[in-house]
Amino acid sequence: MGTASSRGISRLIFLSVALLAVQGQQGSDSCVNDGQAPTITTLSISPTSTDVTNRAREVRVRFTVTDTGAPIDLCSASLRSPDRQHPQFVVLSGEAEDARSCSSDGRTCDMNLLGTVRPNVVSGRWSLELSCRDSPCEPSQPRNEFVLAGEQLVALGFPGHVNVESGEPDVEAPVVRAFRFVEVGSTTETLDTVHVQDGPVTIGLFYTVTDDISGIESCLVTLRSPDAAVRATFTGTESCSSNRRRCSFTQTTTLQSNSPSGAWEPVVFCRDGVQNRALLSSDDLNQLGFPFRLNVITLVPDNTPPELLQFSFKPPQVNIASGPAVVETSIVVLDVESVLADCSVMFHSGEGQQVGVGLA
Repeated sequence: MGTASSRGISRLIFLSVALLAVQGQQGSDSCVNDGQAPTITTLSISPTSTDVTNRAREVRVRFTVTDTGAPIDLCSASLRSPDRQHPQFVVLSGEAEDARSCSSDGRTCDMNLLGTVRPNVVSGRWSLELSCRDSPCEPSQPRNEFVLAGEQLVALGFPGHVNVESGEPDVEAPVVRAFRFVEVGSTTETLDTVHVQDGPVTIGLFYTVTDDISGIESCLVTLRSPDAAVRATFTGTESCSSNRRRCSFTQTTTLQSNSPSGAWEPVVFCRDGVQNRALLSSDDLNQLGFPFRLNVITLVPDNTPPELLQFSFKPPQVNIASGPAVVETSIVVLDVESVLADCSVMFHSGEGQQVGVGLA
């Protein structure tokens, strides 16, 4: 086992200039809080039966939603497998500008969404699930939303299912075969303790995951502080077999000098090609015989928030009647204990609409 430490200066002065495109928004006089969720007026699924035994197939869903009072805010759609013991799903998404077309007042929208059903999913009668919500006229008002699936759509006179024929079904989640914290640049020199009192420290992680049928789609590992208030995400490279049934990941993350002392615990999340998911806590890793804690040692915790030294934006007013306008924002922030992680600015309108910009 080993330890890691580094020295650095923990003072940062942050200066950023960002450009914000402010879009024209609908006035509050055209928005009525009727307390009603949007409604579906048309819905089609194509095809309603598909065979993915040998290759993936696409399913397209088109529907129209209307609202009597407020503009449509957000709609989503997915296909859900019939096996409740091993649930699988397919998210339907849009294609460029054709995904959503709305009226000038935003109260009627045509949605055109597409999803890919892959081989090795569970065969049977998959249910379509739709949800839509409107935009509140005032910030204090709730959003009105509907969620309809399967037989609920059929009861309204719409199609609600897709019949899927598949080959060998994959109902098992990915399996972690190796997992260890390592010195950066190594896959074998293990690490169980880091010292961050002198500055940020970069930690290495090596792990291997397998999936016997549909293959690994993605994995994510985070490291949580003892109070779960701070999280660090590992990023890096992967090396997979041609069918992605075995993937090894070499990743790193950095803990700042103000990181809380104590035993930090990893959480592993992986999913395969048909959306079977593995979520492993530190206890799960311990039961598999893998390292499940990383000891972090620091002397002085940072309990002081960043201080705003300067803030300005220009121009003080914009006219968006004929199109978007640009607002330039500049801020200076000081954090004397650690490194500033991020900063953002949010502009709010009188009607509760908001536009934000992240500063780099």
